[in-house]
Amino acid sequence: MASSASRICRLLASASADKTVKLWDLNTTKCAKSYSYHTDKVCSLAWHNTEATILLTGSYDRTVVAADMRAPDAKVPRWGVESDVENVRWNPHNSNYFFVSTESGAVHYYDVRNAPAKPEATKSVWTLQAHDQSVSSFDINPTIPGFMITGSTDRTVKLWNIQESGPSMVVSRNLDVGKVFAATFAPDPEVSFRVAVAGSTGSMHVWDTS
Repeated sequence: MASSASRICRLLASASADKTVKLWDLNTTKCAKSYSYHTDKVCSLAWHNTEATILLTGSYDRTVVAADMRAPDAKVPRWGVESDVENVRWNPHNSNYFFVSTESGAVHYYDVRNAPAKPEATKSVWTLQAHDQSVSSFDINPTIPGFMITGSTDRTVKLWNIQESGPSMVVSRNLDVGKVFAATFAPDPEVSFRVAVAGSTGSMHVWDTS
């Protein structure tokens, strides 16, 4: 299960193995609406950076949806990927774009304005084969544009420099946390080079990437 709270509206979105996405009113703590955009487990979601009602959802049905919660019955734009979705994330530096990581080790970068007519015809801005196994976690540095970290069940974390032509790897490390399940940049600009990494051994490592 995954959840994400809107920073603008008092709404919490939750995703579940029951294939649904639910909206919760934080004033009443009651479910306001349930959506069935996917045909398999919904594993990740993210509210848009500036458009308070746009929610990005990713599923094991190998699709990603960007839905406007104000129009639940409207046809939603949908993107298809090659394997189960692991994570979805809006680009904090350009809200027209979003990232998707997958079980096969890929990271895709999409323009939300260019939704395909059919998910199987999806074309990404770029696709990175970041790992040999699942990209179970990734993050975009909130202070430094184009600075990305990926973590994988192959036990490695990698730093990437994203340019117009796509990402290039800066460094790869095994931080001895086992299969990597979380890799997150520090939100404070003064320590934005620090990354918290946690994995299957039950341990966490703080890495000063500078």
